[in-house]
Amino acid sequence: MNDLRQIITATDCTAGSVPAIDRGFQLAAANGASYTLAHGLGLDDLVLLQGLLGDRLPEVTTSLLDEATHHLEALVADPAHHHGTTASVEVHTGSASRFVAELAHSMDADLLLLGGTSSDPLHRAIMGSTASRLQRTSPCPVLTVKQPVAGPYRRVLVAVDFSPNCDALIAAARRVAPNASLVLLHAFEVPFEGKLQVAGVQEETVHAFRAQERERVARQLRELAAMHRIDIGEGTTVVPHGEPAAQILEHEVAHACDLIVIGRHNPNLAERLLLGSVTKKVLAGSHSDVLVVLQEPRDDSPYE
Repeated sequence: MNDLRQIITATDCTAGSVPAIDRGFQLAAANGASYTLAHGLGLDDLVLLQGLLGDRLPEVTTSLLDEATHHLEALVADPAHHHGTTASVEVHTGSASRFVAELAHSMDADLLLLGGTSSDPLHRAIMGSTASRLQRTSPCPVLTVKQPVAGPYRRVLVAVDFSPNCDALIAAARRVAPNASLVLLHAFEVPFEGKLQVAGVQEETVHAFRAQERERVARQLRELAAMHRIDIGEGTTVVPHGEPAAQILEHEVAHACDLIVIGRHNPNLAERLLLGSVTKKVLAGSHSDVLVVLQEPRDDSPYE
């Protein structure tokens, strides 16, 4: 089911976010969705400059708001980007991470896009911090766009963890890439494998355990594919042995995927301080775009 109705792209008005803006236009056009470009100026602490700016503080704030608004409105009006699709612009003085998350919540957004490329180290540091917060606090799936748009997604790697709500990953993949072929991947490791080797268990026995675990996981993946009516062919289900993030990145290249779909669980307050290690490594190391999907309903305090 393809039900993208409200799409938001968070932009910092630099070239690094243009691929995300263009991907948002492509998805909005394909789905007939409402599309919004959102920019937070991060002026929360500008009042600290009151002593320096004095009566000019409102003037400076208005000037910055106008400049950002005019920049985005010009981009929205450019046919090289919009391809006949309309978009609205929302600019706020507050921090992007809080403003965009609240906007996505108030609009009941179905998808939030972020730019993931830049040659500017300062941009990467600032957007990296903002993106990390939005990955944790967004009420909807977050698509980090790294590559220029060359059309709809063609091949999607879905990192399956067999959690109770892993169906959400496949559903999200089909919403964002309805015509793409799907590769379901689960990287496995034999429980206590390292301890077995340290304890002197023969290598043949460890290999036998691996073979049993691989078959068990492969059977689960085939059942999941059948349940979601995914045509099972060569490369549809992949069961590599090893550390999950490394295997995801390796098979992203091996299967020529242009999108990775990976989950995040509803974090408690302490866990919001950091993305899961696998998700973080995949976001940092992938060449293709990455869609991060919340796999359970969020609690009542999403903006911590």
